[in-house]
Amino acid sequence: AGKKMGVTMSHRFDQDKTTLRQELRGGRHGALLMRSPMVSTATPALSKQSAAPNGFSTRGSERFLARQKTKGGMQRMSERSEKNWGDSFVTHLEKLLASGDRGALAGLRRGLGKPPGTAAEMHPHVAWAVQRCKSRWEEDCYYIIAPLFAFWHQGKNASVSSPHKDLGASMRQWAWDEEKHKVNEDRFKSIERRFVALLNCHRDDLHVHLRRVVGLLKSKEIPVDWPQLLFDIRGWDWDSRRVQRRWAKSFWAGQPRTDASQLAAAEGAEETTA
Repeated sequence: AGKKMGVTMSHRFDQDKTTLRQELRGGRHGALLMRSPMVSTATPALSKQSAAPNGFSTRGSERFLARQKTKGGMQRMSERSEKNWGDSFVTHLEKLLASGDRGALAGLRRGLGKPPGTAAEMHPHVAWAVQRCKSRWEEDCYYIIAPLFAFWHQGKNASVSSPHKDLGASMRQWAWDEEKHKVNEDRFKSIERRFVALLNCHRDDLHVHLRRVVGLLKSKEIPVDWPQLLFDIRGWDWDSRRVQRRWAKSFWAGQPRTDASQLAAAEGAEETTA
């Protein structure tokens, strides 16, 4: 109110700033909160902003970094939540196996070779798990994993844990010669073609290629990390191709290349996963 009165007086009596300041400080208009004249505490901040690179202010950069840190933390929390939910789903499948529910497992196997979610017999054991999914593809991933799990465990009474970190490592194990303690070259070449085809495939064809690969692993009793596989295929379409790159590193880890044809095959796979 005092400042408004002062401005009004300035216009009415045409007083200069010095006279007006004296009038206000004299106490005739009550106690007033005075600001230091013509002094801006924002000046140093403005100079910092002008010196900041790329046109961003220092404070703005700090807020941006804080948001990125929070975003990264939220993404990691989301990934952990997805993995935990995937673990719960696989645990449900393991309970079906342990309880000897052959009817349920047979119903899950009905989904083999069919587009995900088209076998109605699967719904009683999968539909509850897809309620948290945010996209159709995420739902499809559960309908892909369930029949593969039932297929691999056909004839077994308990689930088998996998020591391998991903499907690429499991496939490399298929070519391993236990007696010679090294990779069998002929066997490796055979499965390598299938693996490259898997890395190249579109997600709409992923269930077909996984069916073939899991069949090979089943023939040699090589276990699969099912929660990890479920998590991985959910990211099959990531622009970074992170999943395909990680599988490729696991599969070709430490594998020597001795001829031009093998080298060309490896380079071709690296280009497809780039």
